[in-house]
Amino acid sequence: SLEQTTLKNKGNNAFHYGNYQEAIRFYDAALSISSPISSPYLLSNKSAAFYNLQDFDSTIHHCDLALSQLIKLVSRDQTTKQTQDQKTLEQKLHVRKGEALIRKTLFSEA
Repeated sequence: SLEQTTLKNKGNNAFHYGNYQEAIRFYDAALSISSPISSPYLLSNKSAAFYNLQDFDSTIHHCDLALSQLIKLVSRDQTTKQTQDQKTLEQKLHVRKGEALIRKTLFSEA
């Protein structure tokens, strides 16, 4: 929807300027009205904001949520192949989750 896109864009703008808490609030608002197709992307954006706040538990949690939503999208219709955009998102989420796990381990050992 237009409202969801507007909220996502406001979140992206806040993220761009380093206002990660504000970005998370916009992404949450967009998620509350999002379609199943857009929710993995919003959750991914939210995980990136948490990563920049060094909240690695929330980063990992939102990466997992986004990945499970992505799997539901593809598995809902067995005839649908994963799009290149979805493959790219999946790769980004796995990388971000891995980075968060590494950073979490480093900080817990420090």
